[in-house]
Amino acid sequence: MTLRKKASSLKPQDLGLAKNLANAQAKHKKYADASSTFSRVLELDGTDPTAISKRAFCRQQICEWSEWDLDLLRARDAVLLQLRQGSVPSMTPFDTLSLPLSSRLLMAVARMNAKKDAAEEGEPMQPRSPSRKLGCVIESKKNKGCRLRIGYVSSDFREHPTGFIMHHLLQAHSREAVEVYVYSINPNNGSPMRDKIEQAAEHFIDINPMTPKQAAERIRADGIDVLINLNGYTLTARNGIFAHQAAPIQVLYMGYAATMGSKFIQYVISDRASVPPEFAGLNDEKAAHLPNSYLPAVHHLTHPNDSAAAIMTRAPPLRSKYNLPEDGFIYCSFNTVYKNDPVTFTTWMQILSRVPGSVLWMQTSSEDTSANLAAQLAEAGVNPSRLVLLGWLDENEHLSAKSLCQLFLDTPNYNAHVTGTDALYAGIPVLSLPVEKMGSRVGASLLHAVGGGLPEQLLRTSYRAYEDRAVAIASEAPDKLKEVLRTVPESPLMALDNYVHHLESAFHLMWELHAAGMPPQPLQVFA
Repeated sequence: MTLRKKASSLKPQDLGLAKNLANAQAKHKKYADASSTFSRVLELDGTDPTAISKRAFCRQQICEWSEWDLDLLRARDAVLLQLRQGSVPSMTPFDTLSLPLSSRLLMAVARMNAKKDAAEEGEPMQPRSPSRKLGCVIESKKNKGCRLRIGYVSSDFREHPTGFIMHHLLQAHSREAVEVYVYSINPNNGSPMRDKIEQAAEHFIDINPMTPKQAAERIRADGIDVLINLNGYTLTARNGIFAHQAAPIQVLYMGYAATMGSKFIQYVISDRASVPPEFAGLNDEKAAHLPNSYLPAVHHLTHPNDSAAAIMTRAPPLRSKYNLPEDGFIYCSFNTVYKNDPVTFTTWMQILSRVPGSVLWMQTSSEDTSANLAAQLAEAGVNPSRLVLLGWLDENEHLSAKSLCQLFLDTPNYNAHVTGTDALYAGIPVLSLPVEKMGSRVGASLLHAVGGGLPEQLLRTSYRAYEDRAVAIASEAPDKLKEVLRTVPESPLMALDNYVHHLESAFHLMWELHAAGMPPQPLQVFA
């Protein structure tokens, strides 16, 4: 990157050199530098849609919102222009999730990416006839040859939230009901979690060296009935495998909370809170609703001594250790900062202004982000000491430390996922504002799974109601909701065996429809 920077400085009017430098800076997460270089690109070519989109992306990564409205408008127009031209937008489907863009636009971006994946891989394989007769899976306990064959495909079978969950989920699968294949598309990095997942899987196959077509052929040869995509449009996905229709039924699950916009993914695992019937049309996949949250939680297995109930039995950690005041209400938001936006952050500043002595704890290790947020505080007239910014805590410490917080403020455009279950398990109520997108309804999904009246207490439908509720919780009995969360380990959210049984039931229902010659349709699994 040093050579690119030098070359660009010697020829500041060279558009190609400026683009190369900006892309390299963004790739290495030098977002402030990349934003500046993309601005130089736009000085040379003010209509470049890629530079417009990527500059907006870089600025969001560090909460640089000085031109937010204009950035958002330009980025949207750039996406629309590229869609009209029939080209794949420079803004990826994943990048769109945290922006306040319309669900229809997000769907259009996803569809164009799916179209590209399909075009690159050519014609999908010919449909495979059902290898098990109708009703066969019901007899699987008597005939192991009838077991439904399911395959999980992911790049995250490693030290990653998906990897941690899958390690335990694989162990909970019934080997009488399903035969489980795990296909890894990431190279073996030698991590302990990779080894654990390999041991937990009935069949573990490394398809990382294979082309998408070769991987699809291997999956087809294994006779997989239901193939599960755990990546969606995340960075290291290989959706070309699915474009070949490697299995008769292909399902989006857990790793990506939005539509893939493709003809080669038939279902999405969800629930009535995350994808309610009135919003089903925002997904090209048919919704397969589980009875509780679609997102499994395994904290009771990975951190048995850090539940709210367990933490309450021991002396709390010192607030001063985390730069928190000895007194005052502690709000927090441990979401990655790119999920934030100026409307949400302004709401948080108004909450702090209305609750004397309160602070907001956020996580970031970026100096640029810290400086930008400090500027936002100054503009809002809020003392900088009211915002506590810390880096990431040790895995063995973070839940206990975070239990000091009294209310988690969710980001409405793109909710907390595993971070949300972290909070609930540690006894922190999560205040959320669900809108229409699946990614903005995960908080609702988690709260409905915990129950105990939490959805009524912690879900709001407008920013004003969200703000008022955050203020009210601090002025009422602030720890009343924490008491409710003592029961989280016993709630449906943490009932992994039941969860996996429901997941298997969903896969069985999909297969029964397929074996009967029926097209995919919305499904509901009941408890």
